[in-house]
Amino acid sequence: MKLAFKWLASLVLAALFIWLSSRQWPMEQLVCRDLVWTDGALVCHAAGGIWGPPLWSVRLFWLLPAFGVLVVVHFLRVWRWAPLMAPLGKFDFWTLNCVGAVSFLALFVFPLRLGEFARPYLIARTGKVRKSA
Repeated sequence: MKLAFKWLASLVLAALFIWLSSRQWPMEQLVCRDLVWTDGALVCHAAGGIWGPPLWSVRLFWLLPAFGVLVVVHFLRVWRWAPLMAPLGKFDFWTLNCVGAVSFLALFVFPLRLGEFARPYLIARTGKVRKSA
């Protein structure tokens, strides 16, 4: 029950912040009406249909290299972090990988690099290290 309340509260809070940040936007112009595959790119057109100006387009070819770079950066961060954690205790790669993945995501999600606080919190949940260490 407590976990369900936490999830519900976080979803309500997220919806509130999304609404607050987007209430001034002209939503009828931003909704993707037509999604078209053109010249190797996925193109989204607004209310004017495919004859109107595109809202956005993405070349899917570049998503794979971008994802590959993010994976390499993630593993380099975990590899760099392992010797820094060695004085505090022995951590296996899987633990460091999971904590690193969640904290890397938190860096993208939270403003002002507040995601850096996720890493000590998650390591402290393993029970081997205090949050202040």
